[in-house]
Amino acid sequence: MPRRRREHIDEPLETIEALEAEYHGKAQAAKLRMLRLLKEEPSMPLSDVGAEVGCSERSVHRWLKLYHNQGITALLESAADDTRVRVNQEVLEELRHQLKAGNMGSLNEIQGWLKESFGVEYSLKGVANLLQNRLKARRVWIVP
Repeated sequence: MPRRRREHIDEPLETIEALEAEYHGKAQAAKLRMLRLLKEEPSMPLSDVGAEVGCSERSVHRWLKLYHNQGITALLESAADDTRVRVNQEVLEELRHQLKAGNMGSLNEIQGWLKESFGVEYSLKGVANLLQNRLKARRVWIVP
């Protein structure tokens, strides 16, 4: 049996719904949806809230703790869960050009090039994600 929570959501439902509409399609929308679900049904287990929102129960716990300690403003501004874009479109186009020219062939080379040229540090996994998600590359050497 899930534990009973003592916390409550202070914001009116109308405010949460308005903010949810404003942040539609952004990372903060999931946090606002969590608040709305808990405001509408306070007895809902956090695991169910996480399933509805599309995140883990642990994330819901973390967001709820941040909300209760610092308020809705801090919840919406927190960058811990937001994906930060560290390179702009210009850098991506330059990277695409370098890859198509065959100047770089490994993740290590791309990582070093980003650090030297633009002062942006990525892990190797971050470089791989950048290539896959932002450049839609299947492999380092196949860039559409």
